[in-house]
Amino acid sequence: MDDAVLVDRLIAATDSARAFARKAVEQLRARLVEVFQDDRMRDDWFDIVYRIKNPSAVRDKIAVRSSLPDHGVLINDFIGVRILTMHNGCVPHVEAVVMAWSVDAGLVLRERDDTVEKPRPGGYRALHLDFAFRDAAQYGLPEEMTVEVQIETWLQHAHAILSHRLFYKQGLAASGNLERALSKLSKDLHDFDHDLQRIEDELP
Repeated sequence: MDDAVLVDRLIAATDSARAFARKAVEQLRARLVEVFQDDRMRDDWFDIVYRIKNPSAVRDKIAVRSSLPDHGVLINDFIGVRILTMHNGCVPHVEAVVMAWSVDAGLVLRERDDTVEKPRPGGYRALHLDFAFRDAAQYGLPEEMTVEVQIETWLQHAHAILSHRLFYKQGLAASGNLERALSKLSKDLHDFDHDLQRIEDELP
């Protein structure tokens, strides 16, 4: 398919994508409340947000994708859902909820990318779950559209905001000193995450 036609198809489906994302957040929130409802995992220990790629981001994504060999037909993370949780010990519970929800939503896991223990350059840590639709048409979406769910702790997200602005956007222009500083901050916050988990585990 011509890139311009694909861009038009994706942008035309933005409202349907937003409707899917809103419903996904509603469903995931309800499921997570059930998991985090006891006194040691309260429902204010997580938050969920979503975003849909804007037209400029869609064009940039397709331009990069088209330059790659064997890029396939799917457009990664057109619909993005981010779940923030208290500490690393909560992440497996959140992932289990997402995986159960994905089956009911008619999604198929394409890739699981865990950078928590092996962070990316600059220290970025998160769990990314990339999904494709079994039948995108049931949601009024084109088959090329996909969903990415990111699971991060609050501290990982704080680092991600800094690293995205200061390091990721600069690419090759980012200095080695900046990368080392962000990596050290990531390690310190990762240790704090484990401290939070240990403290929570020791609560009566």
